[in-house]
Amino acid sequence: MPKMLDDKAAADLRERLEDVDQNEESYNRYCQLQGESLLPLVSFKLVSEHHELKMVRNPDEGIEVQIYLLDHDRKAVLYYNHIEKVDFSIKQHTDQPVRQVMIWRENRINGGNDTHGLVESVFFDFLIGQYSIAVSDSEQTRDGRRMWEKLISMAIEKGMEAGRMDKDNYEYHSIPDIRELTKTSKWLWGDQDVHKNRLAVIMKL
Repeated sequence: MPKMLDDKAAADLRERLEDVDQNEESYNRYCQLQGESLLPLVSFKLVSEHHELKMVRNPDEGIEVQIYLLDHDRKAVLYYNHIEKVDFSIKQHTDQPVRQVMIWRENRINGGNDTHGLVESVFFDFLIGQYSIAVSDSEQTRDGRRMWEKLISMAIEKGMEAGRMDKDNYEYHSIPDIRELTKTSKWLWGDQDVHKNRLAVIMKL
């Protein structure tokens, strides 16, 4: 893992939320869901009283959590995160890892500042805080790779455990510092099918 998606695949993946009309349709759908506020579990602070950060748990449908930031003034989705559990364990850890199957945030002038720091806050405060272990998805865009490299760097600075695992043999290796991350990135990410089985890992000690 993670195999790199090409630019067209990345565009297709985000088309629904990038398109203004489809984004508003998603906004209306999320407003109807019976979710709960995520704010008590994260350090992220809303920049507007018109914003709402919510999560919906759907484990019966195979979706552990959906998280979204809504702008009720613009009737828009500013951030979306689809989280699932994976079906394997890592090292001697008893907790089941989760992965962010899809993560998107608005980067336009109107919304970019509204979501600044949200990706990192949800990842460390909620995913790691609640589930203890997160792994990268089997296919990622270039933005996804950059995000994970940043998250691993932050995890190392925070004194967390970062590493890589090969699903072919479930062999795990720690990433103790930035030097090792630089060397490991070429092993983790690439355009061959073998990269689907190479996972980046972040977990609580």
